[in-house]
Amino acid sequence: MSIKRQTGFTIVEVMLFLGITGLIMAFMLNGVGSQLNERRYQDATNSLVSFMQNQYNLVANVNNSRAKGVSFGSCDTSHVAGTSDCTVVGRILHAGSLDGDTQQITSSWVIATKDVAALIDSVHVLQDAELVAATDVDTYDVAWGTKLVKAADHTQPLSLTVLIVRIPTTGIVHTYINPGRNISPSDIIAAADNVTSDFRLCVDPVGLLNASADPAGVMIRKDATNTSGVEFVPQGKCA
Repeated sequence: MSIKRQTGFTIVEVMLFLGITGLIMAFMLNGVGSQLNERRYQDATNSLVSFMQNQYNLVANVNNSRAKGVSFGSCDTSHVAGTSDCTVVGRILHAGSLDGDTQQITSSWVIATKDVAALIDSVHVLQDAELVAATDVDTYDVAWGTKLVKAADHTQPLSLTVLIVRIPTTGIVHTYINPGRNISPSDIIAAADNVTSDFRLCVDPVGLLNASADPAGVMIRKDATNTSGVEFVPQGKCA
């Protein structure tokens, strides 16, 4: 009488198979997760570049150069668009938070509260125009939980004020950058500590990339007058 043998896998073989399969899946998921985080980081930096460039587009393409419904200085809310002495001349941006967690940039229109047509001295026109920021504020959230950090020290949160203003008498766009957090439009014009070189906004990966990864970022040229003055800074160059 013949004896039939049972065929199949032993417990040890099954455990080895499951262990090897688990390792393979772990490596695959880790690779997919790393690629996803890299894409998210690229999206965060590219989005910041687009946001900064768009501020110059807004300044260059103001549809209505007159401010309506504002009450700063000599402006009267009874004025209608096109008749007010107040003129929209630019944008002002503020970055930096009180708790040191820099994840937002606020921006608003800049308004000349004096009639620029009556200002003859083009050299001092911005000081004489009594610039103010409009009360309506737009907020830009830095994508995927990343943070803005200083180029000189990537462990320190970034604070700055950027004024992009079109000089009313010439139409030339000028950029003022100050390391202060909440500088007013009129104060930044006359500030002695304004940045006089190209300025970099570095984007901290904050867990998206490994701890040793150098940040990428955005550079604003010192003489920026349009979108070409805002450039992407690749990783390892944001310093």
